This record gives sequence, structure tokens and C-alpha cells, in this order.
Amino acid sequence: MQSHLIRGVSTFIDFIQGKDQLKLCILDNNNLQFCEQNKSYLKPAQLFPFYDAVLIPEWVHLEIKNSHARLAYVEDISVPVFVLEETDYSALVDYHDLTVMQLFCQASMPRSTPFKYLKKQLSLIERQQGEIEDDWVERYYEYGFDNINGSRKNAGENSILVLAVLLALHLQERLSQVTICSNDVEVRDIKTQILDYVLNNAFHYPKREKITFLSTDSLLRTEWLNGHLQLDDISMIRTNQRRIMGYLPKGDGTNEEVNRVVATDEFIELLEEELIIYF
Repeated sequence: MQSHLIRGVSTFIDFIQGKDQLKLCILDNNNLQFCEQNKSYLKPAQLFPFYDAVLIPEWVHLEIKNSHARLAYVEDISVPVFVLEETDYSALVDYHDLTVMQLFCQASMPRSTPFKYLKKQLSLIERQQGEIEDDWVERYYEYGFDNINGSRKNAGENSILVLAVLLALHLQERLSQVTICSNDVEVRDIKTQILDYVLNNAFHYPKREKITFLSTDSLLRTEWLNGHLQLDDISMIRTNQRRIMGYLPKGDGTNEEVNRVVATDEFIELLEEELIIYF
């Protein structure tokens, strides 16, 4: 099968040249797996037309390539799909590698292996005992992650977060939103950490609300509202209880917060009560 995926950060930059109000989606492997396993209900051609493009970091793409089924699903997405190499991320911030290195550090869980690795590298640079090497990204992924059966734990999640922030920094007011299509709670939590860092370090600060999440439950709700799913379909494919975060609008203009593990029957009841999901 000939691949329809488009590779390269520079090619993506050419694609968005002159475009405003851009809506971009970064795809994580966990949501992709859910969609592919339920492809008879969640058809790739109908899930992403809201976006101008779908983006996949190279380290996420490496996970996807392990499954021919998931790769075939991505190939059938109806909008352009770009695979972006982390080694070229700096092109989004005028090749300021130090900025990218700092963002990768903040996108890691504190005290994790990648955080400690980059913290050490940054400390050496700050003390002028080291410099940023041309292959620092490759070395980061080679030595900065725990190697588990040939894979790098959390490598894709870090790439997703950094890419989201870099897009917000690069596009500024030209960006309507960049949506992280993921069900990873750690990614959601670290989003706050990395954006706080950007705010406190005098970057041109991207608005928080421009970086959003599309969890599997958010996706199910959207497809139901669009008429692509029935409630009975949701009962069939939402087989596990999951934590949802959102709110129910009340008649007096207030909202009831919902933040708990919810079984599918209750989830459907909440949908009928006009549940708004933010994760």
C-alpha cells in the first residue's frame, strides 16, 4: 500500500503558509487504537473533517507502524496527515534549540528519567560547561528514556505536548485551536506544567484555551451529536468505565461539575442531560 502520509516539518510549514484560524489535531496512539478497534462505528473519513490537518509526531508514528490495522486506519483519514520529526521541531521557533530543549524538559514528569536527563544537560549549558549538540534530540531519545522492549516509555507523550506548545508559539493569532486527541491523563496534567513554564519565561504566551483535548468520551459525544452514533452504539463500544471531567449546565445558568469514574449506563444518561466534556 502506498502511503498517503506527508512527512516533514518544513512541508507542514509550507502547507499552513497564509492560512488563518487553523484547527489542528495531534493524534495519540491510545485514541487511534480505540478508533481502529471500533472502526465500523468510528470511520476515519468522518472523524476529522473539522480540522485542517492531523499531525503525528515521529515517535507516535513509530508506535502506530507496529500495527498494520492502525496504519491503514490513519491512511483513510480524509484530511491531510503529517508525520513530524522531533529533530525538526526547532524550525517552529526559528531554530532556537535551547527553547525546544527547555520545553521537552517541562513536558516530562518531574523526577522521571527524561526530566533528569535534560535537567542535567541544561545545567551544563547554563554553567557554560557544555553546548547544544547538533544531534541532541537523537541523544535525548537514545539516552533520556527508559528502554522497555525496544520502546521509549512516554516518548510519544512528550513529543505531543511539545508539539502542541510549539504550534501555539509559532502560529499565535493564526491558530484557532490545536487539539490533542488522547486519553492520557498524564498528558493532560503536564499541559498545565508546560504552559505555566512558558508564561513564567517571557515567551509570546499562547492562550491556554487554544490547546484542547479530545478524549475517547469526548469523541463519542461529538459523534453522537453529529448523528454518526446512536446511544445503543455507545453501549456496544464503551465497554469499560472511565473517569470523565466536564459539567452539566443547570437551568439557572450555573454548572454542576462532573469529575468521577462513570460506567457506560450513567455516561449515556449524562449525555442526554447535555453533558459537556473537557476530558
